[in-house]
Amino acid sequence: MIPWKVSVDELGNRQVGSTVVDLLKSSCNVGECNIGSLIADSMVSAFIPLAEPGHWTYGAIAVIAVGGIRVSMFRGAINYANVIEVLPFENNLVCVELRGDYMLGVLEYAVEKSWDEDKFNGANMLQVSGLKVEFNVSKPIGERVLSVEARCHDCMVPSYSPLNPFKYYRVITNSFIVGGGDGFHIFPQHGRNKRFGPIDNVAFENYLKQRSPVIQGIDGRIKVYT
Repeated sequence: MIPWKVSVDELGNRQVGSTVVDLLKSSCNVGECNIGSLIADSMVSAFIPLAEPGHWTYGAIAVIAVGGIRVSMFRGAINYANVIEVLPFENNLVCVELRGDYMLGVLEYAVEKSWDEDKFNGANMLQVSGLKVEFNVSKPIGERVLSVEARCHDCMVPSYSPLNPFKYYRVITNSFIVGGGDGFHIFPQHGRNKRFGPIDNVAFENYLKQRSPVIQGIDGRIKVYT
């Protein structure tokens, strides 16, 4: 066997964690999906070391566009190759401050477009951590967000409260979205005070090491009414 291929195979086969549940991408475009929640949680976890005194994390909210989640993961061992298959683009995580009304705009945009005409299949759906969001996609564009609750970062006991349109929130996403990728132009237009974190798949790998065996389910972060 070619020596470099041995090295690549050894790297790809290196176990980084395990899961006792299937982590499915198939529902990510239509509502909450457990693989999206897991990745978003890993993004928040990556910023915990940057927390200021009296804060539990630097940023308590994370959003990831479903287009960045490439495949599912199934019960059993998780190796490094699986992590790269899920998040292959190697985008930096970035935390920005975004005012509540602009955060609402981001969420409205997430459910604006559907791949299908007869049912909702969100083209730009987001998976989240630190948010509880209810949508009604039968309503007119721009009026589909029914309610949003956001988690505090400047606290020692994380809790949720209604999104305040005049308050700035620290929102973690990736460098592609922060640059306006997938049409999320609100981030480059209105995001401020960027703070960079690790590469997304590195953060995910580290989180899997900490949280295995994974038991992530559907916990009500996103509700979509049709």
